[in-house]
Amino acid sequence: MDAYNAPRDVADADKLVLYNFIPHHVHAHFAPKSFGTLAEEAKKYENHTLSEAEWEDSAKKQRERSNRMCLEFNFQRLINCLEEAKDAKVHGTTYNALSRANTLRCIALEEAREKYLRMILPGSIKRIEQGAA
Repeated sequence: MDAYNAPRDVADADKLVLYNFIPHHVHAHFAPKSFGTLAEEAKKYENHTLSEAEWEDSAKKQRERSNRMCLEFNFQRLINCLEEAKDAKVHGTTYNALSRANTLRCIALEEAREKYLRMILPGSIKRIEQGAA
């Protein structure tokens, strides 16, 4: 809270100059927000201060939100990545296990979306056709 309520310093001003200089660049840690969006938000909250009550309420909401989240760990995907890494080492090729794990996660998400759409769309098309008839 103290860092949020602290007055703007030289480092903050320098960062805002950078953000305004390349406003369309997407921030690596705050994607999909761009530097321009962050600069606008900084200006919007420039004179805003948090009270102790607001800070506690915000922390409570974040704890509640985090309790609702469930972390799922896919052991089979990890095993597959490790086997691919081992095979790559045996064959003398380079392999980035974390990058591959992320790729496999994206593939699994896409497959889940396609499965969901295949399940939902036929019924939706029938309802649309019945409504048009």
